[in-house]
Amino acid sequence: MPASAAMKVKFREINLRRYKITPEDYQRMYYAQDGLCKICRQPETQGVVNASGGRNLSVDHIHGRIPPVVRGLLCHRCNKVLGMVRDNADLLYAMARYLT
Repeated sequence: MPASAAMKVKFREINLRRYKITPEDYQRMYYAQDGLCKICRQPETQGVVNASGGRNLSVDHIHGRIPPVVRGLLCHRCNKVLGMVRDNADLLYAMARYLT
């Protein structure tokens, strides 16, 4: 494995530890979601292609919870939206009303 690939694998493992999940836990979640985002049901389009031929999804978690509570795996775009609205469901409902 090239040095850069090994570094990415190591970084991924360290990142997963933040959420108290193993690479195997991540893989189970990934396959349970068919490699698709839990919100928009689309595959990730950004990042490096993983061993299964797809791209890694982001681990979504409830902010401020210790230990972390993982909700699912999201694409970069959906994960960013939740971060931008600070997980505020009322704000998301207001946005949906505005759009309709």
